[in-house]
Amino acid sequence: MILNAGTSGQEVMRKDWMFKLVGAEHFTIGKARCTITIDAAEGFMYQYSLEVNGKTLEKFTENQSKIMKTWLCNISGMPFRIVLGITC
Repeated sequence: MILNAGTSGQEVMRKDWMFKLVGAEHFTIGKARCTITIDAAEGFMYQYSLEVNGKTLEKFTENQSKIMKTWLCNISGMPFRIVLGITC
């Protein structure tokens, strides 16, 4: 199992041994505690969910967007992400 962070392709975790097809795997990215959960669905299908700091990925992303302003731009053919923190 290999987990990559974002579009940078930075490898976050690699496990070369056999692992369960279903269950939860815990790891960290920086200071964020993450859990990927794999559940069996119908037939040979599986459902994946990701939690970051105990929140669903969607809720974590929503909270982060309230804290930070982010722009994705393409400069000279290279993708860049500009993030400005907001202080209250």
